[in-house]
Amino acid sequence: MGLQEHAGLVAAALRKEALRLDSPECDEAMKCLAEMLITIAERYSDGHLGALLPANAWEGLTPVRHREGWQLILMVGGIVAVTAGAAVAGLPDGAGAVAGPALAGLVMWWVNKRRGGRETGDAFDLFRPR
Repeated sequence: MGLQEHAGLVAAALRKEALRLDSPECDEAMKCLAEMLITIAERYSDGHLGALLPANAWEGLTPVRHREGWQLILMVGGIVAVTAGAAVAGLPDGAGAVAGPALAGLVMWWVNKRRGGRETGDAFDLFRPR
């Protein structure tokens, strides 16, 4: 098993426990989540990157996949396409300047909606004022 697959399984195991925090088993889930995080921290500090949790912690789980890079590429490509399309269509200069960020906002809203509104991700960081 590669490190990326292992990281996806660890994330899936953490997500499984985190989702139990909203259930009647909240106290047990919080204890399990704390134990998992301590185990991960100890194993990480010892350099065991490929064994952050014991294998029984992710039995029956599928690895979480990181897709934010692709979403960011699609969003930026969409902005460029919409801006270029507005210029080719003969729309006024301001239309392309408004259409690109509007598309970015729609894509970010859609991505956030698909994740249940819980995560914003790196794509949102591009538009945060500093």
